[in-house]
Amino acid sequence: MTKRAFIAMLALGACCVSGAAGANAPARPPRYGGGMGYQAGYVSLRNGKGGIRGIMTGLGGRLHFYLGRHVRIGGAGASVQLGYADNGSFVRCGYGGLTLEATAAVNRWRFSAGALAGGGGWHNLHVEDHAPDNAITGILDERATFIVSPLITVERSVTGSISLMLMADYLVGPDLGDRGHLGGPKVHVGVLFGR
Repeated sequence: MTKRAFIAMLALGACCVSGAAGANAPARPPRYGGGMGYQAGYVSLRNGKGGIRGIMTGLGGRLHFYLGRHVRIGGAGASVQLGYADNGSFVRCGYGGLTLEATAAVNRWRFSAGALAGGGGWHNLHVEDHAPDNAITGILDERATFIVSPLITVERSVTGSISLMLMADYLVGPDLGDRGHLGGPKVHVGVLFGR
């Protein structure tokens, strides 16, 4: 499932970018852009005690530089978290990496597809018991992992230097939980500033 989702997201993004590549491009390409966004996604995870499902949310940011009209490079990162079991248990993933994207502009819209490659940290605290003296019995799983993710982004220019962004990704990494992925894509909504 993970490999198919990864390939499907890249193919969809490539179709969007290639279909828009020449239509009504602005006279002068932008030089750089960046901003922050809120992200959320339904995840289906496993740890040694069973399944974890729910909405993982967090904040992230990105910065990119254009190499001509149709390529941009940069960096992105975020931290997302999901609390579960109503006892203080949580899963958190913080990650960051370099991005490479193909991009095309159509009027006030910009479509991009690419990938992020970098690293991250995986933290899972599974609380099993709260003792009367506030001691917690549980399992703490912390790992560092390599992360790769396809990126599909749609931006709508509001002014010459401000755009609204909608982006989807799908994190995959060998030590990203017991499955090596979050079990679902995340959607980012945010504001980008550029010049």
